[in-house]
Amino acid sequence: MIQNYGFIQNLLEFNNPILYQQAITFKSYQQEIMAKNRAYSINQECNENLFEFGQQVIDFYYYEFFVNENLPNKEHKYFSSFSKIHQLRQELLNDKNLAQIAINLGLREKIKISINNNQNSINNQKIQAQAFKAIIGAQYFDKNKDLNKLKNSIYPLFKEMINSQCNQNFPTQIIKSNPKGDFQEYISQHPELKYQVIYETEKNILIDQPNTIHKFQLQFTNMLQPIIKQGEQKKEVEKQLYLEAIKQIKNQNQQFINETQDINNSKVPGQIRNNLKFDTQLQEIDSILMQISNQNFQNQKARQT
Repeated sequence: MIQNYGFIQNLLEFNNPILYQQAITFKSYQQEIMAKNRAYSINQECNENLFEFGQQVIDFYYYEFFVNENLPNKEHKYFSSFSKIHQLRQELLNDKNLAQIAINLGLREKIKISINNNQNSINNQKIQAQAFKAIIGAQYFDKNKDLNKLKNSIYPLFKEMINSQCNQNFPTQIIKSNPKGDFQEYISQHPELKYQVIYETEKNILIDQPNTIHKFQLQFTNMLQPIIKQGEQKKEVEKQLYLEAIKQIKNQNQQFINETQDINNSKVPGQIRNNLKFDTQLQEIDSILMQISNQNFQNQKARQT
């Protein structure tokens, strides 16, 4: 399994600290606190519902992860069927592995299982795994039920876990890039970028046995030329389409950075320089008009007295 879980420490960062406290508080601790303080109104929430819900969230992201990787695929060497993915889930997302994640996140020292914190309970793998699941469930609500935000923390974990597990048997990395997902994630963070995708199919009649040609066209509203990709393998064509879209976005961002640096370094084109000079002249005229207006006001006031 993975040795360093530093890249998911943000799972312990909460906007609402009450949700975090609920995630690490077990029902046994809640009952002890309420029994000890019967004379007072103690509102101590426990994580019972959160870890049950968190398990469902983890499973959802696990299977969505493979779907986004276009798996299973009959031609794939390792994940040719869902049964392979189910089998890997049993190996990866069991209490032992989830408990190890909880320990690496420091949850073992933070969970509230009883007032006296019985060591046998704290070291129980099922308890530790439930604490991690509760953290995931609480994060969902802390992020205002935004699945994409939480996915940014969960996906890297799955990728590391899957590669770590499979590298014990397979020499190469098995997880491929996901250009479409990367593109859509970037667009979700930049709503000012508008685009449209058109998908069409046609028959290639130039060969004896016509094959289907898949054609994708992506058009940004602020770019004149659309991105067009076509070929016989639909998934590969779509992949190349989004790779090119990401490339164009990066190029546009770099061009903007370069232009900004040029302006900051006073390498201003003549037309821009003239515009700046004109603005300065307008300010000077406004100042003169203001002085004349003030002088006229003073003269008028003097005549009235």
